[in-house]
Amino acid sequence: MAPAPKKKALKIGRALKRLPARVGGRGNGNAFSPLPGEHPVVFLRVQVLSCTNLLAKDRNGYSDPFVVVSLLANRQQTPVAKRTVNPAFNPKDATFDFPIYLSLADKLGVVELVVWDKDVLKKDYLGEVSIPLEDWFRDGNAFPFDDVNNKMISRNLVSTRNSTHATGSIQLKLGFVAPSNTTSMDYGDIYSELVKRTRPSLVSAPPVGSSPLTCPCVPRLV
Repeated sequence: MAPAPKKKALKIGRALKRLPARVGGRGNGNAFSPLPGEHPVVFLRVQVLSCTNLLAKDRNGYSDPFVVVSLLANRQQTPVAKRTVNPAFNPKDATFDFPIYLSLADKLGVVELVVWDKDVLKKDYLGEVSIPLEDWFRDGNAFPFDDVNNKMISRNLVSTRNSTHATGSIQLKLGFVAPSNTTSMDYGDIYSELVKRTRPSLVSAPPVGSSPLTCPCVPRLV
């Protein structure tokens, strides 16, 4: 039997040496494409748990809600929950992994969750939530998704449409997941680096006593 391949620990310092602080356009015309051959430094796992007190859009006093989750150009959606304004979603059908690339860190923006009511021929807008990168974790403490200290968060829905007055809230859980070929990750350092790379003034000013091309934050390649 062939020996199992050895897992690799990714070192962000080495990865950063190969990346500019702010990445410009890409040859394929897709502003949200990673660099050729680039691997995710980490995955953001988003689990939609439930919604409460949603707007009732159907004549029966209920809605048939589902949630669309987006990060950059990556979009996922939950199944439709029938006849309810308080849907609870099965984790196996409402847990999504979004790859995070260092070269796209300055474009990460927000995780967007939009709640819709499913009808036969169309869908009705129920509200949305946007969670900026700086608010992915409480107090800046990044957690692996399955950490016991990584708690559920709840956000009130808002409306960006004059025709809809959003009600209710959405409950979800966010956390980091290591790529399959890595181990020994420091999620706090990775998160700090991602936040820093969204702020040009911080990227352009290297930490005192360190090289501007290196970063101690991410796991080592072996």
